[in-house]
Amino acid sequence: VRRITGAVILGDGTLALVLDPLELIQESLKGTPITSRDLPGQLKEKNVLVVEDSVTSRTLLQTILERAGYLVQTATDGIEALALLKERPFDLVVSDIDMPRMNGFTLTEKIRADERLVHLPVVLVTSLDSDEDRNHGLVVGADAYIVKSSFDRHDILDVIANLVTGRKSPGGV
Repeated sequence: VRRITGAVILGDGTLALVLDPLELIQESLKGTPITSRDLPGQLKEKNVLVVEDSVTSRTLLQTILERAGYLVQTATDGIEALALLKERPFDLVVSDIDMPRMNGFTLTEKIRADERLVHLPVVLVTSLDSDEDRNHGLVVGADAYIVKSSFDRHDILDVIANLVTGRKSPGGV
């Protein structure tokens, strides 16, 4: 059955269906697709690294960006992301903050400390929405800070397009 990955019997004996989050995300994105035709020509062939430990969030970001015409590679934490950044060039990094092994704040600090990567735009997409966290993102050098609870795919695509084309995003962090 589409969008259903299984079933489980609850403690009270009732049957509950288990939804497939990846298929739900993919299905929801089919409604109003964003294609590379909707965005300026200079966005094509831009390489974006998505760093996110949650498979659902990682897949959502990857799908949104690929539908917009970006070439996307993913990493599950900051350590894996740094290894990829040393292997090949990227035009932008989109990273979660709360991840195992190396969080997004530390990853951003390490990017800013590396003279080869210092100008690489970094967008933090996170569930951390306090002013303290937002300010910490600014201090470590993030170019934009987007809270997942107010996430809108058009907004993130605008922020990314501005950063990869060299225009500063309004509001930034």
